Amino acid sequence: MRRIYGKKKSGKAMKIAAFIHLLGLAAVQSLISVAPTKVRVSNIDWFLSTGEVESQIRKVFADDSIKVEVKPPRRNKRDEGKLHSGSAIVVFSDERAAARALTSTATSSINQWRISEVMEKVEEPTKKEVSPERVLLRQERAGRYARQRARRASSIDDLLDAIGEAPIEIESMSVEGIDFGCAPPGVDPASTGGGLKLGSKRATRKRASIEAFRTAIRQLFPSTLLSELKVADLGSGTGNLAIPLAWATGCAEMLAVDIYADSLARLLARAQEAGLEEKITVECSDILDVNLAGVGMVVSLHACGAASDLAMEAAVKEGISFAISPCCIGKVNFERSVQESGEVSGGNKDRAGKPASLSYPRSRWLSDKINIEDYTLLAKAADAADGAGDADSDWFRRGRRAKGIVEVDRLMFARERGYGAVRLLEMPGMDGYGKQELLVGSLR
Repeated sequence: MRRIYGKKKSGKAMKIAAFIHLLGLAAVQSLISVAPTKVRVSNIDWFLSTGEVESQIRKVFADDSIKVEVKPPRRNKRDEGKLHSGSAIVVFSDERAAARALTSTATSSINQWRISEVMEKVEEPTKKEVSPERVLLRQERAGRYARQRARRASSIDDLLDAIGEAPIEIESMSVEGIDFGCAPPGVDPASTGGGLKLGSKRATRKRASIEAFRTAIRQLFPSTLLSELKVADLGSGTGNLAIPLAWATGCAEMLAVDIYADSLARLLARAQEAGLEEKITVECSDILDVNLAGVGMVVSLHACGAASDLAMEAAVKEGISFAISPCCIGKVNFERSVQESGEVSGGNKDRAGKPASLSYPRSRWLSDKINIEDYTLLAKAADAADGAGDADSDWFRRGRRAKGIVEVDRLMFARERGYGAVRLLEMPGMDGYGKQELLVGSLR
């Protein structure tokens, strides 16, 4: 008998294991009893006619009684000209014939076909009536959650009242529109290159963000300086900000920085499509390690969590202007996970988390008023207004107020380091969206 954790199984443990084994056998037998009568044949040549596919499948399986359902092609542009989707469903008369098909090697010589089983959908059992006792338990649980939310809301309100008025007020922004209809391919984020659907709210907001960033850059740099300006987009992704700004601002050069090489590869393909490959360069780097030599302006759109603070800190270290629109404030409460190699590990949450070099609150102004525990609560509340929400709800209004404090804290960080002109702007065209703040700063 195999030992577990160095100890031999007791007689009672062996009986339990045997019982579980019998349950497993019963489960397997139940699966066999509902074995599928269908198999999927995939990796079929797209340009074989439906009739040829059916004929070859019948010949391979040597069964004239089977039914063959060839799936039609998708309606995507890239699938134009295909005669089918590349797969077919084969229906057999019984389970044994389907099982033989699954173990057949006859398809290996036919265009590298692959076969797999198609499990039938099992109808869900009828829902049982909920007992009065269960209903009461659910009501009690809902009541506890409601009381917890009320206590949290009260704590946030007390915290906001203790902080008081912020030293920087938000300003409505007036922007000049961009005629994206005149843009070359790959520029408009609502085109296929940007991956956003034309006319969707997200595409409309992305266009509005680009117009706001261009306005901010033009207000900081007259046209005579723009022609010599190098801009760095930190956390550029696939280029939904960097490419339009390279085309619409008249800047000399755009540096796109992102930690994902795949995103930068897509950005370069779009830049080439737009004819901007000579104007746009890329750097695959963590914002912590970015080289801003020759850069005169930092921009960043929706770099998650602490990444927005890293973008601002990179600009402040070099004493250059910045325009940053943060998002996902709650993620600053996470610590970064770093591998032994020194690379940031994990997914978006790890990369958006704060490195050891960052501390919160960001400014002395807010640090004198609250501690890190208070800031954690403030950041969580700000996330309630970080997306499109019900503007009339108390949670959304409370979240907007908390988010305003967090953004002012970031701007005060820059002001306390010599930035004489810092502004908190509200980008127009956001349609009630929570991520509408634009933080702008310059030394003069």
